[in-house]
Amino acid sequence: MAGDALGGFNLAEAAASSARFETAKACRIPVGKRLAIGRLRLSRGREVQLELEQRAVR
Repeated sequence: MAGDALGGFNLAEAAASSARFETAKACRIPVGKRLAIGRLRLSRGREVQLELEQRAVR
């Protein structure tokens, strides 16, 4: 797997079967809007699962 981060996000972790994008600043996405944070390039036939985690803003 390979990937690139976009728009103020970083590809904080990339392994053979997982990736984590993160940002240092708070980010709000209005209802119905989209925000591209990165791209992942996978080999064919891979299943994709997504987890979102909200961390406390300091």
